[in-house]
Amino acid sequence: MTSGEMNTHQRRRSAIPAVFAMGLYLLSSQVFAHTLYLLADPEHPPTSSPSTLTLIKGTLWRSENAVSPERLKRFDVVDPTGKITGETTEQWLVNDRVTTLARTLDTPGTWVFGVATSPSNVFLNAEDFDYYLRYEGLLDSIEERKNLDESAVAVSERYTKYAKVVLTTADGAHAGDASTSYRQVLGYPAEIVPEVNPANLHQGDRFRARILADGKPLSGMLVYANCQSHNVQDAEGIHEELVSVRSDQQGIVEFELTEPGRWYVRFIQIERLEGNEYWYTDFLVWLGIEEERVSYRSDWATLTFDTAPAVAD
Repeated sequence: MTSGEMNTHQRRRSAIPAVFAMGLYLLSSQVFAHTLYLLADPEHPPTSSPSTLTLIKGTLWRSENAVSPERLKRFDVVDPTGKITGETTEQWLVNDRVTTLARTLDTPGTWVFGVATSPSNVFLNAEDFDYYLRYEGLLDSIEERKNLDESAVAVSERYTKYAKVVLTTADGAHAGDASTSYRQVLGYPAEIVPEVNPANLHQGDRFRARILADGKPLSGMLVYANCQSHNVQDAEGIHEELVSVRSDQQGIVEFELTEPGRWYVRFIQIERLEGNEYWYTDFLVWLGIEEERVSYRSDWATLTFDTAPAVAD
């Protein structure tokens, strides 16, 4: 091989990591993880009438893209008697940027619907991951990266999302519905379980819930809540949350519902993993084909419900 051919060969080899890295960067920009919410409309459908369940991925105000039904691993339904049924995910349909399902509520009272996605992987450079941590309010992970001097290190993350919605039929809404279905635990790796029935709450009441991982209480978890009417962002596009609270030793969070309308409660359990996700990654880093990355695993949980206006004196 001549020196010219060797130089050309070396340039081609050096271009492979650059192209590979650029592909990962573009992929990370398009697959940037966003919160998953499950909504129900109308909020209080008549018994035996359909309610439209809608999955959105992004924010409560804008869905970035639809969730493919093939990515839904579980669809769970809790009826007003407390019976839990796992149903097929094949009936969900993609409609533009959202995924929807028409579901008839054939029994009066409070219903709970929950979905779980299959795990997905995302690769983020250090700058994107730093913004993602700030965007989602993952303050503990920000501090951990600073303490480990990893703020400039890229990341691979394996994430799974869980979303629930509580809704009540029109004949049971805000009328003292005695159903305890809202307290049923679905056993998701990350889950928010109300201690009080949202159907009976009004503006000014206090909401109380358990923060769970695989059905067990999570203490010290940073939990956020917000109302759809409070759409406030800073210069970076990061939403201002109405509520920021940590769960207590029993995994309980409690806060006042200061606004009427649709609320969400959310948290992300994120964990830094030791070593790379795959055994061969260190070898690829050594070859210069892959950049050094820190591996993370995260479970995302949301709960949505509607709150009635304050009761007039």
